[in-house]
Amino acid sequence: MFSVATINFPSIKPDLLQQQLFDQIREILPSNLSLAEEISTLLKVSPDSAYRRIRGEKSLSFAEMQTLSRHFRISIDSMLKIDSGSSVCYGNWLRAKGFNFRNYLGGLLEHTQHVEQAVNKMIYYEAHDFLAFEFLPFPELCAFKYFYWIKTIIDHPAYARTSFERHDLGHALNEFTPKLLKAYQKIPATEIVGINCVQSTLQQITQYQKMGVFDKPETANRLLEQLSDMVEHLRKQAERGVKLLPQGDRNAGAPFKLYLNEAYDGNDATLIDADGLHTVFVNHCMHNMMLTHDPEMCQNTRDYFEHVLQRSQSLNGANNPNREQFFEELQQKVQQAQLQFV
Repeated sequence: MFSVATINFPSIKPDLLQQQLFDQIREILPSNLSLAEEISTLLKVSPDSAYRRIRGEKSLSFAEMQTLSRHFRISIDSMLKIDSGSSVCYGNWLRAKGFNFRNYLGGLLEHTQHVEQAVNKMIYYEAHDFLAFEFLPFPELCAFKYFYWIKTIIDHPAYARTSFERHDLGHALNEFTPKLLKAYQKIPATEIVGINCVQSTLQQITQYQKMGVFDKPETANRLLEQLSDMVEHLRKQAERGVKLLPQGDRNAGAPFKLYLNEAYDGNDATLIDADGLHTVFVNHCMHNMMLTHDPEMCQNTRDYFEHVLQRSQSLNGANNPNREQFFEELQQKVQQAQLQFV
């Protein structure tokens, strides 16, 4: 027998729904953009007509509401308080056809800068692999992670016979990395890691070495050296409790909290809080990222993080023996991998 969810449609005034929609759009819209101009462009109406809709003097049509909810990724179900037992997620599916790496980085930068502009903000992350931002200060390692992703996960045909040393990702990374790091450094972060968080990158490097994807025998060792440098950089950030750039203490950024959970590996769950607007990012088929602002899912994810944090060990603070032991074990894993290529 199939179970059908009961949907309760509450009584809600159309003008109140319209007001709530524009209130949510205001929260999402970057501060440098005009709400009226964005609405005018999206709905293909005059600025005066857009203002009338924003003020509630003219009702939105169903088609207009659909256009706005899709563009700004706002769940009308959530606004209506419809109890459907479901959450609405949005995603731009990454496929080899039409994939543009520069556009991808541009979208990542837009999201990051939007969070950075918030007054009160926080990123919560449970790592299966390290957060992508951790790789950015290490150029070759960062390029390798994206190269592996495009070549093997997305299976882009243009990279099918391309060795790592002949990749064409450098120009886009050189353009966007400084901007991404600048924004990310200003966002407080709470990360949960496990002892296997380094394993994914080690396996990827080893796999490509065996497959002959590296033209030069020293490439694998150079990548492992940068991975070791990244692990040490993460240790320093945990010790200081702030984000740092590799250049030194003068680059201290936002607060950084790191926790160790030995019970199980993370699943790359991400929760972002930006001035009360919560966003959950969910991995789909490894390389696609879906997001939702659904209040119930966001609250459930927040509860999950709080539950895990209570059962995790803090790696912050000076003279923390748990931190030193954890990072020593990570470095030993990297060293063991290096011995394979001697």
